[in-house]
Amino acid sequence: MGGVSYEALIEQLPDLRRDLNRLRTKKAEIDARVAHLEGIVEGIEGLRGPDEESPGLELPGLSEESERPARLRGIAAVRQVMSERDQVWSAKEIHNVLESRGWLSPDAKHPLRGTEAAINRLWHGDEIEKVSAGRYRFPKQNKD
Repeated sequence: MGGVSYEALIEQLPDLRRDLNRLRTKKAEIDARVAHLEGIVEGIEGLRGPDEESPGLELPGLSEESERPARLRGIAAVRQVMSERDQVWSAKEIHNVLESRGWLSPDAKHPLRGTEAAINRLWHGDEIEKVSAGRYRFPKQNKD
């Protein structure tokens, strides 16, 4: 019988798993970006009048000179939440804090996926530690 041997397939398995995990991470990042952009597009389209091609609504209290309240999003928001307490976090726990602070886009179709994608980017960037499956910790800072 010709073809690839069972042993050769088993040898390829770690590489295939690594590729699969990398692609899943990239997919999560892309999904988060798509959801973010969909929210932006929907928000901008909501500014249009019924028969207009351009925004038909002025936002009260906002001008180019006005200051907007600080509202973190994405990686910056997850980093901020995790750095405030020395604990092991799940994506859902971080997501709940982000939600309670109003740091999630109300237009996001899958906001938890966006939180998970931000966590993944922090982990792959070596900014947070993976303690176990789905559990992460912000490393303690040396205070020398």
